Amino acid sequence: MGYKRHVNTATFFVVATLSANSLFAATAFQNQVGFLTNGQKQMAVIGAEGKEIVFKAENGDEVLKVTAPKAETWAPAGDTAASLVDFSEIQTAGTYQAYLGNEKIGHPIIIGDDALEEAAKASLKFFYFQRASTALEEEYAGIYAREMGHPDNAVKYHISTGKADTSATFDGSKGWYDAGDYGKYIVNSGISTYTLLQLYQHNKEYFKKLDLNIPESNNDIPDILDEIRWNLS
Repeated sequence: MGYKRHVNTATFFVVATLSANSLFAATAFQNQVGFLTNGQKQMAVIGAEGKEIVFKAENGDEVLKVTAPKAETWAPAGDTAASLVDFSEIQTAGTYQAYLGNEKIGHPIIIGDDALEEAAKASLKFFYFQRASTALEEEYAGIYAREMGHPDNAVKYHISTGKADTSATFDGSKGWYDAGDYGKYIVNSGISTYTLLQLYQHNKEYFKKLDLNIPESNNDIPDILDEIRWNLS
């Protein structure tokens, strides 16, 4: 019995030690999508102030070592902020991992010229999924395919418009749904349209080549402009 009790105590000690190490390990917060090869790269690390963060390539080679800077205290929260660790020196495409000692911290770090490509395409494709007055076909919408809702091609004038004949109708088809209530709001739509137009204006060459897989993708007009046109039609 004495030996058994001794083994249990020793086992408890080992488990408690491992738990304590995990409890006080550094925690890293980062962009999980990816970083551009020549862009700024940073991660926020809690519990690593003054310690060395080592970045390794997939093959285990060390490529960069950074000392976590001082973590400043933010009085309003009564707490200490994270150390902002900059690893912008890594400018070779690939997948990396940050370590504190022998322990991995954070998620795998993806670096590449097109690291944000899929996120950009998904963000823009969102507008296609918000299209009103049309069915979303499986060819373009995949699992989000649906039948047409709200044709809106014979909308009656509301009394607030001042229209004398409120039985008259107008074609209010197309446009984007706003949020999830199937409403179409001009103010919100205007802001979105302006933002997309500015995005196109500053990146024309990029959008000439970008294929969002929407019904208009085979014409000679950039997909982002076709999507804007759907909203404005």
